[in-house]
Amino acid sequence: MTDPILFWNSVAQECNRRDHTGVMTAHNQRGPTLSSRALAIVHIAMHDAYVLARAGASSPVVRNDPYLPMAQRPPYSHPGGGAPAEDIAASAVGAAAAVALLNLYPALAGHINTQFAVFSAQRAADHAAHRFGSAVGHNVLALRVNDGAQPDPDDSIPDYISSPAYGAHRADPLDVGQGFLGVRHGFVRPFAVSSFHNLAKYPAFGSANYLKDHREVRLKGATASYPASTRTPLETVMGIFWAYDGVKDIGTPPRLYNQILQVISTSKGLTPEQNARLFLLANIAMGDAGILAWFYKYHFDLWRPIVGIREFDTDMGPGASAPGSTLSPDCDPFWRPLGAPKTNNRDERVRSFTPPFPAYPSGHATFGAAAFHAARL
Repeated sequence: MTDPILFWNSVAQECNRRDHTGVMTAHNQRGPTLSSRALAIVHIAMHDAYVLARAGASSPVVRNDPYLPMAQRPPYSHPGGGAPAEDIAASAVGAAAAVALLNLYPALAGHINTQFAVFSAQRAADHAAHRFGSAVGHNVLALRVNDGAQPDPDDSIPDYISSPAYGAHRADPLDVGQGFLGVRHGFVRPFAVSSFHNLAKYPAFGSANYLKDHREVRLKGATASYPASTRTPLETVMGIFWAYDGVKDIGTPPRLYNQILQVISTSKGLTPEQNARLFLLANIAMGDAGILAWFYKYHFDLWRPIVGIREFDTDMGPGASAPGSTLSPDCDPFWRPLGAPKTNNRDERVRSFTPPFPAYPSGHATFGAAAFHAARL
């Protein structure tokens, strides 16, 4: 019988994927910011439904502590004589996950309801556990009301204007109307982190470290037709793998990391109880990783390579005051990046793109480190 945590984790992953296909009208939790928040909410609901339902069914003690504060835990005492304890817990998990997903992804209600029917057909139905799981899902959602998350990162932020200063993030000049994603996501209330890590600033402009990194990105990160590129075919494959997200049929980095967690779970033969804890901790970690990473992205406001390489010479860019007749050899006003690929999009104009937010710190690296560190522990 399917593990309820793995089943609903897969459904959540599919909601993430469909939300980013570009061929549907979903767009409920777009971008790495809102999608990581949504996955954290769903897995909190699943975890607490499992833990509290097992405890209420007088089954063996579960070691996991619920996330919900005591006052928000709905009372539950199973009447007995019904389904086995694991079916009781599974019924609660299914209801909690479905409630959370339906609220987070209303445009995908048809898919979610279909998956709920498939899930319910696999085990004995338990009405009391279903009602309890539904209450858990609603209570977890209530915890995140007014947490500061924007309804959709595609919404314009009318009072945000990018700086013309040297080194500041500006929209991709090759992507007209790109906009800025997650400007205020760094002020969303965290799930678990009580104080922000004091992240060091990127290497100073003009320093040996900055120049070294700048040259590496210019030569390794350029489009395939760039004559000075030193990138090997293997490096290209690796770069495309880690950059392939947020586009048609792919989803965001947290989806990839949940796919990897499923492989880890299967290879280790984890129980539903262990999976509830693993996916709870990893997705809460990624939820907070998105909040902290985006706080520092807009705090440091570092330009991305498409701007940083084209405007490396201080005579270039909107902040230039007295352009000269020479150009630094590390500046290329015509440089194009390999970019995040959209090779499954037939529109040649959008085969690659620069993400619409500042470069530092890396969202990919922050999400991945948070998820894999939680898994390792």
